[in-house]
Amino acid sequence: MAETESALSVTTSDRIQYLFLRLGESFFRIFPMCLSLAFARWLGYLGYYLFPARRRVMLENLHIAFPGIPPGTRKSIARACCGSFAMGVVENFRQKDFVLNSRRLFQFDGDEVEKLRVALSGGKGAILLFFHYGNWELLVPATASLNLPMFNAVVREMKNPLVTQWLTDTRSAGRARILYRGSAGLGILRALKRGEMVAIACDMNMTVEDAVFVDFFGVPAATTPAPAEISLRYGTPVVVSYIERNSKGGYLARFGPVLRPEQFAKEEKPTEAMMLAINREIEKVIRRDPTQYLWGHRRWNTRPPGDTWKPNY
Repeated sequence: MAETESALSVTTSDRIQYLFLRLGESFFRIFPMCLSLAFARWLGYLGYYLFPARRRVMLENLHIAFPGIPPGTRKSIARACCGSFAMGVVENFRQKDFVLNSRRLFQFDGDEVEKLRVALSGGKGAILLFFHYGNWELLVPATASLNLPMFNAVVREMKNPLVTQWLTDTRSAGRARILYRGSAGLGILRALKRGEMVAIACDMNMTVEDAVFVDFFGVPAATTPAPAEISLRYGTPVVVSYIERNSKGGYLARFGPVLRPEQFAKEEKPTEAMMLAINREIEKVIRRDPTQYLWGHRRWNTRPPGDTWKPNY
């Protein structure tokens, strides 16, 4: 859990930001889900025009990932990405609705669920490798509805401690144990020893010291080695996991493929080989519908030593 407000320095700006967050939460809970999401999508489209710095990052990332598509198509994808992100915020406002109505709202691939259960049956837990596609936060209530072992999520603390606490409470209500990056090591090992699931994101930019460089859309990207290192050391399977929205307004929870450490143990650089395989699986998902991916972070900002190319962020 995050530290309490009394133990932290909370600024006036933090309080104002938190107030608007809670007001937004209250507002979007007034209306039926479909209306709330439609309005959120419209606000996301508006945000595309109101935040030029973030728009520039999205368009540059799309140019790197899809150099062959026309500029107009990249702009359309970026606008839709903003709408998807805004919808995700509203869905998180209503996380309790997803917990209470999980069997109605979520769809599953039976074969994938069975493979996840098999992966968990080995007694070494499972790493649920997630990335910022669809609404990753909904993995919590989706897995809870399947009566699987406890879900542990490794996340970053926000700069605003009040928002961090709100997110912790929201995620916990979805039936997750929260582990914060930088101090999560022991919690991860204990969870895996209990045969639980540990969710780790792998698609955020890292510092040179903390990264391995493996291709993402054909360009080396600073990638966390943590999922592969844990898997290779403790024999834990890795399950690529995500939630995608379908055309009918539902949510499809996907679990797979399952990557096992023995597939990579004999590679010259097993950690890099496993993370490259993970990145390729993520690419396949994003290519199917790039509008659901969060293009707004500076994914290629950190460059390998000696690499003089820099993205236009």
